[in-house]
Amino acid sequence: MITVTNKTSTAQLPKPNNAQYQPTPLSAINTTSIKQDDTFGFTIRQSDKLNNLKALYSMFVNLTPQNVKDMKNKTNKEAAKYCYDLICKSMKIPNEIAPEFIIKTTNKEAPGLCGLYTYMTNELSYFSESAGNTKLGKWWTFGLIRHEMEHFRQNIDILRSKELSEKLFEYYDKTLEDVGAAYKFSKQEIQDEKAEFRNIQKSFQSKILKYYPPIQAGTKEYKHAEKMLNNRMNYTLGTKGISDKLKYFIQPSEFEACRVQGFNWINYLSKRIKSIFI
Repeated sequence: MITVTNKTSTAQLPKPNNAQYQPTPLSAINTTSIKQDDTFGFTIRQSDKLNNLKALYSMFVNLTPQNVKDMKNKTNKEAAKYCYDLICKSMKIPNEIAPEFIIKTTNKEAPGLCGLYTYMTNELSYFSESAGNTKLGKWWTFGLIRHEMEHFRQNIDILRSKELSEKLFEYYDKTLEDVGAAYKFSKQEIQDEKAEFRNIQKSFQSKILKYYPPIQAGTKEYKHAEKMLNNRMNYTLGTKGISDKLKYFIQPSEFEACRVQGFNWINYLSKRIKSIFI
C-alpha cells in the first residue's frame, strides 16, 4: 500500500493506444502492460470536461453485485486486471492518459510493497506476491487499485495547473540532475535527458487538458493541488519506525488515498453480501 512518489527512470510515458482492448492471455499477464479499453466517446466541449472531472473525483467505484460475483473465481492477477479496468471505466478515464497497468511478482527494492503509482512515468504497478497478496481477498485488491488510482487523480490535478506543473517540472529536473550525477553522466547528457523528459511531460499535460478543465491560480482547487505537490516534494515513506509510519498515513496524498481505499472496501463488501442473492 506504500506508494513511492518518484522513480529515477526516464522511460517515456505510455503512448496512446486507440485500438479496441484485447484480453491478455493469462500466460502473459505478469509481464504485459494493460491499457484501459476505450475513450468513451469523449469530446473537448467544456460540459464534457466538467463531466469527466466529476467522474474522476467520484469517491465510490460503480460496482455491482454481479461484478463481485464475476471476481469470485479469478486469480489475484486476474482480479487485479479486472479491478483496474472496472475502476478506469467508473472514473471515465480516457485511454490516452490512463496509467499503464503492470503486473509484477514483487518489488525487489521494497518486498512488502503491494501497489505503486509512479508519477514520473504514469505507471500503476501491482505486485502479485508481495505482502501476502496471494492470501488477501478480492476486496483488498479492489481497494488497493482504487488507492493507487487516487494518486493518479492527484497527479492529474497538479498537471491541470500551469503554475504548479512548472514547479513540478523543475522538481523533476532536479531529480534527473541528482540521478545523472550519481551515475556520472556528462553535463550534456543530463541536459539532454532533462529536455527529453520535459517534452514528454508537456505532451502528457496537453492530453490531460483535452479532457479536463485547467485549474486557475488562487482557487480552492489550486490550493488543494498545491498541497499535493508540496507533499510530493516532501514525501514520507513511513519506513523509519512507528512515528514515521504515522506521518505516512496522515500526509495529505496518502490520507486521501487511504480514505478512498477504505470506503471502497466497504463498497465491495456490501456488494459481496448482495451477490449471494443473485
